Amino acid sequence: AHALTGDVAEPAQARAAVEEAEARLGPLRVLVNAAGIVVRKGLLDTTPEEWQRVLDVNITGYFNFLQAAVPRMEAAGGGRIVQIASIAGHVGYGYVSYTAAKGAVLSITRQLANELAAKRIRINSISPGVIETGLNRDTLSTDAIRDATIANTPWGRLGAPDDIAQAALWLAGPGSEFVTGTDLVVDGGMISCIHWGAAREALTSFHAGDR
Repeated sequence: AHALTGDVAEPAQARAAVEEAEARLGPLRVLVNAAGIVVRKGLLDTTPEEWQRVLDVNITGYFNFLQAAVPRMEAAGGGRIVQIASIAGHVGYGYVSYTAAKGAVLSITRQLANELAAKRIRINSISPGVIETGLNRDTLSTDAIRDATIANTPWGRLGAPDDIAQAALWLAGPGSEFVTGTDLVVDGGMISCIHWGAAREALTSFHAGDR
């Protein structure tokens, strides 16, 4: 395994990362766009700078890697792209910039399925529910929020990174050869019944710093 650090919102850094990946690993066949940040604020509390940064990372970053990767995939005879979206792109989630960015991921994925098919490139997205990652560590450390999240997930647990990894492996593999332009929701059934109930007050208080 090899890791690079950089800012996905910078086109030159995205191009450099793709170039180095090909130099180390050979022709590019698979891209997983998975960068993300969240600002847990509503419309009137979000600053223009926060709004822009969330969009820069969560959608412009994807755009930069798509532009860098697609010509190389086409030259290699085709490829598979998996974009990490979110259930926030499907339902009102309370955080205006994050919801907007993830909705954009769903839209660009559908558009590019049509645009890239002639190049033999498939593109799909995954919409995770609440997954135990660093993005959610602070929120899920609050027992009331954690318990309410699990209670509102029909499968009865939080998501794990491997749940998303397995979905990505399928979308990037031969078993999904006839699948493009779609979104795979991996959320334990959460958006079939999402309702924060009593946890709404705890969430609002937590992210307002009242803890």
